Amino acid sequence: MSGYYTTIFKYLVAAILLFGNPKCLPFSWTIRFYYMVVRYMVIPTLLQGKKDKKKPQPSETADNEPSAAKPSVPASITEKDELKLFRSSTWSSFANLLEIDANLHKSNSTYFTDLDLARTKLLLPLFRDFFVGHRLEMGRFPYVPLGSVMTVFRREIGPLQRYTVRSRVLGWDNKWLFVLSRFEIGSPSRDNANAQLAAVALSKYVFKDGRKTIAPEDAIHRANLDVSPAVLQRGRMDFEHAKSFLQSEAVMDLPMY
Repeated sequence: MSGYYTTIFKYLVAAILLFGNPKCLPFSWTIRFYYMVVRYMVIPTLLQGKKDKKKPQPSETADNEPSAAKPSVPASITEKDELKLFRSSTWSSFANLLEIDANLHKSNSTYFTDLDLARTKLLLPLFRDFFVGHRLEMGRFPYVPLGSVMTVFRREIGPLQRYTVRSRVLGWDNKWLFVLSRFEIGSPSRDNANAQLAAVALSKYVFKDGRKTIAPEDAIHRANLDVSPAVLQRGRMDFEHAKSFLQSEAVMDLPMY
């Protein structure tokens, strides 16, 4: 009889480890990252290619048929299109048991792996046309290394507690693209005015082609994002909020005693 209970106990422990720690399993981060690559870049690109092939070519139109009138291009884009560059994306998760530290809350170090996936979900669909277009033009994909991250912790996240990471493009300068991320306790909701803020992170990225740096505004234009000069100016102005972040990096030059 004791062997029966021992077997049940083993399966119970295995179930707790499996379902209570999906993010901490071997290769979990890698699988989730490439799942996003396939979902947000590979599949949309393939579907777009099929749509383009189905479009009638100019030669297919008979000479005696009147050509279809081209849709008029508005002089300015709508506010919704303008905000696409700054629109936030949401990524949801819960505090896995193996992420809990000695203080019985989500360890501060585990926030950064969450940020990796939350920012990936934001940037891949946003800059998909840039990545694919660069690959077709240059024969290689550009890469977007992370420069640094600054995080401010405000409230703890308890064991198995659900939370949402909201990320959006904050702004840019001639080299860096800044992404703002908020950890909010609870499930995602359109109305996040009353959300409990757990942490805020500011990350900076640089677009690279080999050793060559690609200016963020160049990547934005090549991503076919519909932005007006006013929106580009907003991105430059919002960059002012990140200046203190850059100034804090001056400590890298301080000596250690």
